[in-house]
Amino acid sequence: MASLPILKILEESHVSPPPATVHDGVLPLTFFDIIWLSFSPVHHLFFYELPSVTKTHFIETIVPNLKQSLSITLQHFFPFSGNLIVFPDRKPEIRYAEGDSVAFTVAESTLDFDDLIGNHPRECGKFYCLIPLSPESTKELDHVKISVFSVQVTLFPNSGISIGMTNHHTLGDATTRFCFLKAWTSIARSGSDESFLANGTLPVFDRVVNYPKIDEIYLKNLEVETTFFKKEFQPPRLSEPTDKVRATFILTRIVIDRLKKWVLTRIPTLPYVSSFTVLCAYVWSCIAKSRNDELEMFGFMVDCRVRIDPPIPAAYFGNCVALCMSTAKTDLLTGNEGFLNAAKLLGENLHMMLTHENGVVTDRWPFDGLFSQGMPTTKMGVAGTPKLKFYDTDFGWGRPVKHETISIDYNDSVSLSACKDSNGDLEIGSGKADVAADVAAEMGGMVGQSGVDDELHLSVSRNSFEDIQGINGWNLEIWHVSIHRFWKAISGVLSLYPCRLRNQKFWRENKVLECAKLLGENLHKMLTDKDGVMKEKWAYMGLVAQGMPMTSTGVAKTPKLRFYDMNFGRKWEAKKAKMDLDGL
Repeated sequence: MASLPILKILEESHVSPPPATVHDGVLPLTFFDIIWLSFSPVHHLFFYELPSVTKTHFIETIVPNLKQSLSITLQHFFPFSGNLIVFPDRKPEIRYAEGDSVAFTVAESTLDFDDLIGNHPRECGKFYCLIPLSPESTKELDHVKISVFSVQVTLFPNSGISIGMTNHHTLGDATTRFCFLKAWTSIARSGSDESFLANGTLPVFDRVVNYPKIDEIYLKNLEVETTFFKKEFQPPRLSEPTDKVRATFILTRIVIDRLKKWVLTRIPTLPYVSSFTVLCAYVWSCIAKSRNDELEMFGFMVDCRVRIDPPIPAAYFGNCVALCMSTAKTDLLTGNEGFLNAAKLLGENLHMMLTHENGVVTDRWPFDGLFSQGMPTTKMGVAGTPKLKFYDTDFGWGRPVKHETISIDYNDSVSLSACKDSNGDLEIGSGKADVAADVAAEMGGMVGQSGVDDELHLSVSRNSFEDIQGINGWNLEIWHVSIHRFWKAISGVLSLYPCRLRNQKFWRENKVLECAKLLGENLHKMLTDKDGVMKEKWAYMGLVAQGMPMTSTGVAKTPKLRFYDMNFGRKWEAKKAKMDLDGL
């Protein structure tokens, strides 16, 4: 019997601003936008849990509301419904004309909603059908026209919906996209733009960024005529099959603060230390340990709105970010001092950029002199910022249960955002290939590099035990780890991360059931053995008949013993943060 398709297109339409509400307009691109001309599109995906949603309600209520509210939003953010126009001999622009629109796709999926919203590794290819494709570019007589924004809304019957968005990067940076989403969600919740106009902020379209010399430098280095006119240009697209898996790692505020304390203690003269740079150093050094490259490059974006003199309005529409890049030999990042070396390099380079005598904007191509040590084999970066609360995008059904930045699959980037469930914690999204297990292991082990102790503390919410479907949502709280092989073993047993080159049985769809079956059968066999639990033989006899395991692990203690009930009087209580981490 043939399997059902995982996605069924229900409707393909277009959404425009309300008639006669927007005049034809042109938004010239600045060098902040131009650098993204041939870059891959940006894909964001939001999942909303609606257990009682039916197809009828979805088609008759949810979709019309999204379309109507999007139309009103486009009235205030007209470039989203326009097109990127690229010329061979002058600056590109985003152009809107009456009738321009946003492609709007409505679909239904049979994919497992609960699987998609988990933090555990999932096949990257599963997500690609949930994001709208960028329409193909069209070549006119004297220009190339490229659509800049599209939307796809997908129903998961009796589970929820997803909203996927694709935009050309020249349209705007994360701040611009977030302002657009705040407006759209506000209008969707209230049914009109009255609340948004009263409490929100309208975008600033004035091209207050005016550096014509830098614009020319960027256009020259991008070789626009060759890229767009001497050959047919089409935006890159994600496609299956892929060997990549997508996972989310939660880094708690307490761990971030300990990492900062460690850096400040070990490198007290470092001019710039922040949660962001420490986190980037943490990720960079972890991933470097999973590779065999000679040279690595790491980059992240710096918002320039408040760093240009005079400052740019916070609601400035478009891109207004500069790239801060660092390169290092891999062996500098992989030793015992790897994390500290990464933190030092990133902190020094960011400080140098922010305190440069000419400011964050310089009249030169940003990649000049960057590769003096050679061309890095690996180039990775960070997409997103914890300052923008994407988990607050509520269309009227509550906050999303998961937000994914799908576009990190184009390269070796990771996504970074504020955590859904707690202030101060951060979510790190990674779409890696078959090194995912090693990356997970290093990310678990990095916190303990100082050698204070070798203890791993996991906190698993009880709700996860109530329903087998919720196991993939276990909340792991990493307090302190320094034996990364132990972390690999634990992650394999619990099936929270794939065990590459170990036991592929645990890397299938039923991985949790396989583990539960194996543990349950062995425990049952032990408890019901006719000779009892005590035997007159060496306990390990025959245990390694299949071969010696590469890793072994076990569980200490039992929840039946209430250690947290210990009270020595004077209302002293055992505290959760019981480990002495002063050594950090």
